[in-house]
Amino acid sequence: MAMINGTDHILPGLHKLVQVLDTAVANRSPAHAYAGVCTALPLLVGDAQVQLPAFAWRPHPEHYARHELYCSREHGYCVVAMVWAPGQATPLHDHDGSWCVEAVWSGQLEVTHWHLLQADDDTGWRFAQGARQHQRAGDCSGLLASAPYHSVRNPDPQAVAVSIHVYQHRLGQCMVFDPDRNGRHWPRLLPLANDA
Repeated sequence: MAMINGTDHILPGLHKLVQVLDTAVANRSPAHAYAGVCTALPLLVGDAQVQLPAFAWRPHPEHYARHELYCSREHGYCVVAMVWAPGQATPLHDHDGSWCVEAVWSGQLEVTHWHLLQADDDTGWRFAQGARQHQRAGDCSGLLASAPYHSVRNPDPQAVAVSIHVYQHRLGQCMVFDPDRNGRHWPRLLPLANDA
């Protein structure tokens, strides 16, 4: 039985979510598992059999909130709900070598992809901004190890947004890149935790 945040409350619709995601990743290479989740995840948004628990809608006043919903012991993937108060954003970051598929569940998000030009811890990392996607409920994007950098923000000045993220494995940390005034970015390891 899957546990959510260490409790015995099972996410309504968890069995369908797990079944669909298990099918998408089972016996597949990382690239094919990623493609399978990209196809499957948007179909779960708006499905009446998949309902997020109340805690997965709760924003954090200081930063976007992370609520782990499920981690597969068999396949290793992990599902996290993220809640974005108006204007909340991530810095430019990676996913610690994991592929990730993200779908907007409610509201809207702006996702910006970044291309690495230079990686040098002494002189700074340089990135070029890539595609910027404005996403609404049901829209999906993701990252592979070959293009692992992006930033996400809620552009709505009034409404909270909720997104579902499926990671190749449980993500305990990521690398964020803090910009300076000269267009360089400086890497910083960021431990990731669940919000209460």
